[in-house]
Amino acid sequence: MKAYLVTLRFHWGYSIRNYFASKVTDTYIIPPLNTLIGALAMANCARNGIHVENVSKASNAKNFASRVKYAAFMFKYKPIKFTSLLRYSTSIYWLTEYDVQVETRTSRLFNAIQFGLNSYLNGIMNMLVITDLDKADLYSINRLGSKESIISIISVKEVSYKRIDKGSRIKNVTFSFNKNLAEKILGNYFVEIIPSCNESFYNFFTQPTNITTESFCIPNPVVSLITAKEACLFSTEVGNCIGPVDSC
Repeated sequence: MKAYLVTLRFHWGYSIRNYFASKVTDTYIIPPLNTLIGALAMANCARNGIHVENVSKASNAKNFASRVKYAAFMFKYKPIKFTSLLRYSTSIYWLTEYDVQVETRTSRLFNAIQFGLNSYLNGIMNMLVITDLDKADLYSINRLGSKESIISIISVKEVSYKRIDKGSRIKNVTFSFNKNLAEKILGNYFVEIIPSCNESFYNFFTQPTNITTESFCIPNPVVSLITAKEACLFSTEVGNCIGPVDSC
């Protein structure tokens, strides 16, 4: 697998729905790995003329889960997170014991949903991606999140990386990283809790199970840190990125 720096631009912003939400949804600021896998799967399938998503009651994205090893994200500025009272759509949602009971399967699965949004007008995002997919697949991504979360890919460049020891002092960290990788962090950052990668998200009409979450630190705009364990260091033209040792 290779490491790539992908620079993209959002048009209006984006929406990445929380997996646990029902009829009222929030949104993640950084995409969970499942979201990126779905975007790459759609890009690859479209590029190869495959336009059917449902295969044996599962998404085609399931076939790409092992082809994307790691991802980290860097913002030019922090997106503004809010919930829209106007933007509604009809979509699948999961019932809870508090929902009004209905009789038909269809009405159990579909209802009006209120979406959380991230305003990021013409905003630049840099993604550090470890994958065995081609550069053409990375250039083919046209959305990241909901179907309205349209993006334009500006560039794709291969980057170098190496293993670093516990206790290493790393400066100029600009990409998101798992909080448990850092023993000490110096600088301004915010924390986002996102679901870990899980193949149960790809199965249609089945509620995801065994979901775990991870806390990620997002530099705002840059931090220095001391590593809490062995890690992988990626050096890019827009700053450093650290990841788990198995991403090397």
